[in-house]
Amino acid sequence: MSKAHDWKDEERQKIDVLEVWKQVQRTIANEKKEKIVTRNSRWKTIRIFVSSTFKDFHTERDVLVKEVFPDLRQWCQRRDLNLVECDLRWGVPQETPYCVTLEICLEEIRRCERENTWPYFLNMTSKRIGFIPLKDELPDELINKFDLVLGLSIAEMEIVEAAYRKGNPNSLFMYRDESFIESITDEKIRKEFVDELNPIANKKLKILKEKIEARFSVLEFFKKRIDEDYPLANNERMNKMDEDLNQHDAFMQSRANLVLGRQDTLKKIMTYLESDRQSQSMILVGDSGSGKSSIMAKLVYDLLDKIK
Repeated sequence: MSKAHDWKDEERQKIDVLEVWKQVQRTIANEKKEKIVTRNSRWKTIRIFVSSTFKDFHTERDVLVKEVFPDLRQWCQRRDLNLVECDLRWGVPQETPYCVTLEICLEEIRRCERENTWPYFLNMTSKRIGFIPLKDELPDELINKFDLVLGLSIAEMEIVEAAYRKGNPNSLFMYRDESFIESITDEKIRKEFVDELNPIANKKLKILKEKIEARFSVLEFFKKRIDEDYPLANNERMNKMDEDLNQHDAFMQSRANLVLGRQDTLKKIMTYLESDRQSQSMILVGDSGSGKSSIMAKLVYDLLDKIK
């Protein structure tokens, strides 16, 4: 965040935590969202949004990225699913204004929702509530766009948007064992895990935890949820040609997802394909590993999108 959080600010100290959650309750959609899941020969993408305050959950996020998600990714691949974890530690520069960071986070949650009907959402909570923006610190456009409830921290806003407001069944909440923090004797390290300067942090965390409850292990939770949406039992057995086509499609999608930028090259080839000069050959030349296959795969997907 680009701005320090001043907990001496009287307006923040006067936040009525219970009233804030009453306002959240009023924003809950009455209608239940129907789960619509379709499958075709092209692979689906599973997006998991990881939510927590950053300072106190670096290690846990690293464990997810290095140990849990690789296993889950392999498991998903057997179901023709590509797993993408949304860990915004790496996607948002540290100096980014917090209102921009918030919009990026909430937009990413909505992207997860668009791709998976219900977002796959993992929240980790401990003794930090995080930054609480005030009304004059957020653009009205942003407040209206996401129906933001003022008085919530950014972490709480993520929870409300991704899980609480719509009763998202694909949500997993995990709480850190408080005995771990009590065991920290180094005061400097302890400050990384506790909002000691926040006079309402404990009350906010207590009420937040009353709204959510821990379920089961991260790996098993997402396996179960994804399996319910994309069960193996519903897959028709494919013949050898279908299997080959399916593997080819998976390879193309994996390569296409690697293309970042290259717009000039893509535009030149697309212009050639759409022109009447196809009697003349166009050759794509590059060193080994320079991305030729990825560019061709991206072109195929772009062309398929145009045909739709």
